[in-house]
This record gives sequence, structure tokens and C-alpha cells, in this order.
Amino acid sequence: MPARLVIQAGIEDRMGELLPTTYFHIVFTLPQELRSLCMGNRKRMFGLLFKTAQHTLLTLAKDDRYIGAVPGIVSILHTNGQDLNFHPHVHCIVSGGGILPSLAGEGSVVDQRKKRSNGKFYFPAGQWKKMYKGYFMSHLRKYIATGELKYEDKEALEIIVSIAGKKKWNVYAKAPFGGPAQIVDYWEDIPIR
Repeated sequence: MPARLVIQAGIEDRMGELLPTTYFHIVFTLPQELRSLCMGNRKRMFGLLFKTAQHTLLTLAKDDRYIGAVPGIVSILHTNGQDLNFHPHVHCIVSGGGILPSLAGEGSVVDQRKKRSNGKFYFPAGQWKKMYKGYFMSHLRKYIATGELKYEDKEALEIIVSIAGKKKWNVYAKAPFGGPAQIVDYWEDIPIR
């Protein structure tokens, strides 16, 4: 069976598992200065990119000021931008509602729209950008201190990390999806390589 049909069947099987809420499309990027670190450290850097995106989304979503619940998150790594240059970033589809941690086994769902009806993403942009950058940089510095990152020129590495730490990082929310059906349409459009 062709890969496209296998993926489509898998997506359709999961439709019943999607929460009945709005879904948001969030993109977490790396500053240009850190991209060279990915070349010899793909597993470590891409893993940190996923881990940081997940940490940021889950930490804020569990806060009662937002949804106070655990959202559904699906993430995919893109290593190139639209111009085909090396530009690692993670696309996350995040539910606008979630499962209450205290009632996880009972299927109790909270919908973010009951807290905010304006249809915009439920985290203040400045807050999640700051959390994302702080968590990533903290772990990156730990990897450097413990020798877990390969980089020949230690002096250049310090400069790269310093510059990245001072920059404004690009994390953004795209227009929300209407619901589960639009999620399936989005995933069906992703090229398979």
C-alpha cells in the first residue's frame, strides 16, 4: 500500500480521538546562529527543540489562567524553510482545550473557548516566547558544559550562544484551525519523503 494511503488511513482512524475544539498551529524556530550547531548534533539539537516546544505548551496550558488542562499536541520537524535553506523548526498542532489532569481517566474535557471567546491563541505571545527561549538556552548551556555537543571551536561556540541568547526568538501562532476536520486536511497536505 502506498505511504500516502497508509498515512491517510491512520489519520482517519484517529479522528474519533481528537478533542471537539478549535486547534492552533504553533511554530517554534531556532535563531540562525544556532543552526550550525545542528549539523554535528542533529539528534541532541532536534530533541531539544521538540522537548522545549512540548515543555512550553504543556506548562502554560496547565495554568488555570489559560485552560488548566493538558492539551493534545502533535508535532512535526521541518528542517528546511520554503526557500529550501537549512532552517530547523517544529510545527505543533495544539488543541484549544484539553483533559483535566485530575479527571484524566474519566474523559472530562475543558474547552478554551469557554475562557476566551475571541478565537485567538490562549497564551500571551511574550510569555511563551520568553519561556521557550529560556528553557532552550538553559539546556543548551548544560549540554555545552557537560561536553554533550560537538563543536570544534569553543571560542566561536561561546560567541554563537551569546548572540543567540540576546536575540528575540521567532515563535508564532498561525490562524486557528476550525476543528478536527481541518486537522485531517492539514496533515494530508504534508509532503512525504
